[in-house]
Amino acid sequence: SAAALLALGAGGAASDSTAVLVPAPAPSATLAQLVQDVGGRGAAATPERYAYLAKIDSHLQDVAASRLGAGSVASAASAARRQGVTVSAQGDALADVYVRGDVARAAGDLRALGMRVTAVSDRAPQRMVEGYLPPEAIATAAALGVTKAIITPFARLRSGTFLSQGDEAINGPEARALGPTGAGVSVGIISDSISQVSPGIPGSVNSGDLPPDTIALSDMPGGTDEGRAMAEILYDEAPGVERIRFQTAHGGPAAKAHAIDALVADGARVIADDTSYLAEPFFQDDLIAQAVDRAKAAGVAYFISAGNDGQHGFGAAYSPVGDPSGQSASTEDFDPSGAVDTRQTIGSFAASDELTLVLQWAEPWGRAASDFAIDVYAPGGATPIRTIDTNNVVTGLPVEAQMVTFASPGTIEVAIRRVSGTGNPFLKLVAFTNGAGNVAIEHPADGSAIDPEASSASGALTVAASDYTTPQEAEPFSSRGPVTHFFDANGNPLAAPEVRQKPNLAGPDNVLTSVPGFDQFQGTSAAAPAAAGIAALIRSAKPAMAINELYAIMTDPANALDCTAPGNPDIECGVGFVLADSALTMALDGTPPLITPSLSPAAPDGANGWYRVPVGLSWQISDPESPVVDPGGCDPVSLTASASLTCSATSAGGTTAAPLTVKIDPTPPSAPALTGIGAKTYLPRTLPAARAIACSAGDPTSGVTSCRVAGYGSRFGTHQLIATATNGAGLTATSTLRYTVAKPLAISRLKLSKIGLEQLRASGLSLTVRVAAPSTRLVVRLVALVPDATGSSTRALTIGTLSKSFPAGTVTLRVPLTARAKRQLRALARTTLRVTISGSSARAKSASLKRSLVIRS
Repeated sequence: SAAALLALGAGGAASDSTAVLVPAPAPSATLAQLVQDVGGRGAAATPERYAYLAKIDSHLQDVAASRLGAGSVASAASAARRQGVTVSAQGDALADVYVRGDVARAAGDLRALGMRVTAVSDRAPQRMVEGYLPPEAIATAAALGVTKAIITPFARLRSGTFLSQGDEAINGPEARALGPTGAGVSVGIISDSISQVSPGIPGSVNSGDLPPDTIALSDMPGGTDEGRAMAEILYDEAPGVERIRFQTAHGGPAAKAHAIDALVADGARVIADDTSYLAEPFFQDDLIAQAVDRAKAAGVAYFISAGNDGQHGFGAAYSPVGDPSGQSASTEDFDPSGAVDTRQTIGSFAASDELTLVLQWAEPWGRAASDFAIDVYAPGGATPIRTIDTNNVVTGLPVEAQMVTFASPGTIEVAIRRVSGTGNPFLKLVAFTNGAGNVAIEHPADGSAIDPEASSASGALTVAASDYTTPQEAEPFSSRGPVTHFFDANGNPLAAPEVRQKPNLAGPDNVLTSVPGFDQFQGTSAAAPAAAGIAALIRSAKPAMAINELYAIMTDPANALDCTAPGNPDIECGVGFVLADSALTMALDGTPPLITPSLSPAAPDGANGWYRVPVGLSWQISDPESPVVDPGGCDPVSLTASASLTCSATSAGGTTAAPLTVKIDPTPPSAPALTGIGAKTYLPRTLPAARAIACSAGDPTSGVTSCRVAGYGSRFGTHQLIATATNGAGLTATSTLRYTVAKPLAISRLKLSKIGLEQLRASGLSLTVRVAAPSTRLVVRLVALVPDATGSSTRALTIGTLSKSFPAGTVTLRVPLTARAKRQLRALARTTLRVTISGSSARAKSASLKRSLVIRS
């Protein structure tokens, strides 16, 4: 009832319920009452003053009037029930507020009045704000200038004769009010049977509890139709689902694995499963778990019941002592306190109760090296009443299992003894009862009792059960976790034990279905399809959503009521009792994650965006509206070379890919090479011009952006050129070259013209000389060797001189003879003429040239 829901809400649970439709007051009477309630006793005189109340439809007028004045929360809830208005646990009414103008601003105004906005629409003709409005605020909301109308949204979805109470507990109506119904989603169910108990699938279809397109791909003759009850629960929550396929798990583990693959191949997007083969491996993934992982890899959301075995487990490393009964000298001591207790009391059972005892030890499946046995005793008995002992070394399977049916009430004790083998492997003993009996494990070290195979698979969401009336308390029988694996699927030891969080979440049980025998469906078998129904709604809203995102939403504590067990997630309920409306609101997130790179150093230390030092890179990924999953390329890295990276991540709002290029060049360019000049001495006329000198270098990373030469000079002396090459990161490399500019000899290349004595006397001596620098002073002296009177010796006779400045270049000059020289030379038939020329200049080295010339008459 609504009253019960409200009382639940006061305790902290958020649950919505649709009230029962009953006859309502006449609209005019209701409006008059509402006018009066808002203070309009004089409305007849000024009716226009209260015209805004007519914006409210008659259903919500009744709800508002019942709350205002002398009304109460209960009276408003009663009005909502008779008007068919959807109300929350707090008594707020679901309403569509049609607005004019800015929808976002209108939503803010309505939030200020206490409205819990669940959706907005900014498109004609339905520009509106939708959500839960407190009844006492309905009239005030109508008075807002932006409000055009306040309307009750009526949903007329297909629902069966039998409606699971769990749908209300998980806020299913409120979730569907957001729009998605499960339409377009194909669902798979795995259980014992679906159409073996009359009236079978046709009966559930005819009653509206299943869609017409419900087909059993396989079925178990003589089954209980628990699968049909599961399908009805899912269909209650996702009534838009049009296609349900069933596979029986009957036939063994391989058959079940095939059933999973077949449903995936058939197009299932959500699978609910409540079966388990109890003797499958505890410590590694079996073929069923691997099939579940394949399903998830294909994008299928897989929901599996946790099991109904509470904490019926014992787990510890083998700790042997002598058995007082003398049965064995190597028997497990169950008591961790230091005392010795080789008997583990399991509990007391009634007649016809069934108990399946399963013992396994941490050795690879198929390669067991130890042989253990279970001895079952009556309390205080000296000898076992039953021994469970397979030759495990022969079978290679590290498991002992036995189903025990009690013919009469009784209590049992068990002992674990080693038959052969060495070492102290981890032991796990579970008493599987499916909720039967009064199980109380005497020494419950590691009492986890999650079913093996699918329930323990990493690819499955394992569902605990909470009675729909107490959603924050796990059912006492709901199996507790966690699950620990020591080996990979091939039996290879893991580097460290893998502890898996199981269960992952909780769903409602003790709910109504139309299937005989499941009119009050208890157990985790009822909880699994309830959780799967939420996934169907999400899949309907976001068909392309990544499977990891869907799982993250389903296991986000923000979308669940935390159980009373310590921690979150915890061993009883995982993240808690999942709420459909919260999960769906998160799934409707429309914005992808924000990815921001963080660099250290934060800014490049080089030029042009280049780093010269190693760079630390990390990524900050956030999405305040939905979980972020599947990050790729987002691990922190230390970069020592340039790299182009992309970090991508997904949320319900989509995928963001953030590319980033980091440019790193810690190495300067190669030493530059100079061209156009050499390391040598140059005369001014041979010195290369500055424009002819260049440099070049190489840099394979950031390239060379410039190469410049400095230090050029043409003055006499030694000069040093410095070539500097700069790369894109701003790093430089230099090289040097020394050259010398030397002064030239003032004169060179003296050339004398051939001449005879007569010509010499007549016109003097003509000579050509190379002058190196401008304003060079040339001094020429002509000396003739004249023999004495006896002819035995000679004397030097200066016969001509010249002193004059000349420009640079080849100079031809004539040195005339003195009159005396002319006379003296007349008497000679031949003479040796010595020519001396010297040159001096500020811009050249002084030099002298000498030539001798024999002249004949």
